[in-house]
Amino acid sequence: MAVSPTLRGERALLAAYMLLLPIMRSGLPWNIQWVDLVFVVILGIFIGRGGLRRLSVIPLDGLVLAYVVSCAVSLINAPLIAAGFIGLMKVGSLAALYLVFGALFKDPDMRQAAVRWFIVGTLAVSGIGVILWWATVLWKFPAPWLGSDLMTPYVGKVLRLTVTFPTPQFLGNYLVMALPFVIGLVAWRLAPRWRAWGALGIAAVVVAELCTFTHSVAGFLAAAAFSLPRQWGGRLWMWARRILLVSVVGLFVVFNALLIWYLRDLSVSAETVPVDARLVPRQVVTLQGWSRLHVTATYAPVVYARLKQLAWEAFLEHPVVGMGQGLFHERAERAYRAGRIDENHRHAAQSVSHEVGDPAANQAVAQHDRAE
Repeated sequence: MAVSPTLRGERALLAAYMLLLPIMRSGLPWNIQWVDLVFVVILGIFIGRGGLRRLSVIPLDGLVLAYVVSCAVSLINAPLIAAGFIGLMKVGSLAALYLVFGALFKDPDMRQAAVRWFIVGTLAVSGIGVILWWATVLWKFPAPWLGSDLMTPYVGKVLRLTVTFPTPQFLGNYLVMALPFVIGLVAWRLAPRWRAWGALGIAAVVVAELCTFTHSVAGFLAAAAFSLPRQWGGRLWMWARRILLVSVVGLFVVFNALLIWYLRDLSVSAETVPVDARLVPRQVVTLQGWSRLHVTATYAPVVYARLKQLAWEAFLEHPVVGMGQGLFHERAERAYRAGRIDENHRHAAQSVSHEVGDPAANQAVAQHDRAE
C-alpha cells in the first residue's frame, strides 16, 4: 500500500525529533532547542490535518492538567508576570507534546517508528560518548565538549560524560529513560543473529551511564530491574531481579545521605588511661586501665543539601501557590549575598531555578529531580 507524501513527511519529522532529542546544545535564546522547533512544525501539521478531533480523554490527562494548573497558580507570586508566563509557556509546551504524541502514537506504525529512531539516537550518543571518553582518558584526545573534568566527592577528579547534553546529570537521566527501550529491542524485536549487537548496544548505554558519575545510577538499576524480561533464566533470574531491587533501595539511601554531608576524612585512635579503683564496679575488668576511643571526622555540607534547605524554606513561605515561576535563582542570590551559600551553591542554583518555583509539593520535589 502506497504511503501518502503527508504521512511520509510526518514520519520524517518524527524521526528528526527523536534523533534531535538528546542534542541539548543549540545556543538559541531562552534555552530553545532544535527539537522544540521540530515540534512546532509537527504541531502545525497535526492541527492542520484535524488532529484535534482525534484527541480523547484518559485518566492520565487529569494529572497533566493538575500539573499545568498548579504552575499557572504560581503566577500569583511572580513579581514580573511576563517572566512567569515564559515559564508557564514551557510547561504548556510539555502538555501539548503529551497530547500530540499521545494521539499520533495511536497508530502502531508511528509508535514503532518513534521508538526505533529514539533507540538509534540513544545508541549513537552512548557509543560515540564512550569511545571518545576512553580516547580522552587514555590518549588525551582533544574533545572539550565531551564532558566536564571536575572534582567529585569520594571519586576525585574525573571526566564526567556529557556529550550533547549541558550537564552529566541530564545525560544520566536521559539514559535512565532510554534503557527500557533498548532492552525491549534486544529482548523482543531483534532476530537471534543480531542479539550480540544488541547486547553491545546495551553495554554502551551502561558504560555511558557509569561515565556520568551521577546519582542517576540508582534509577538506572531500577529501570533495568523492571525492564529485563521475566522469562530469562527462570528462578535464578528472578533472584537476580530481587537483588537489583534491593540494591536500588540501598543506593537510594546511601546517595541521599551523601547528598547531605561530604565526609572528607575519618580517623580512629585508641589509648589506655589509668584506672581509679574506687570508680570501678566489681563486674568490670580493668587490669590494663580504661580503654578510650577517639573518632575524628572532617566534613562539610554538600551543595544539594543547602539548595534543598532553601527550597524547603520557600515551600513553607508559600505552600499553596508557590514562590513564582523561575524565581528560585533570585532566592539563591539573596542567600549568597547574606553569606548563607558560597559560589558553588550559587552556580548550581541556576540549573534548578525554574523547577523549584513550582507550587506545593512540586516545589520541594522537582528541585531535587532537576539537580540530579
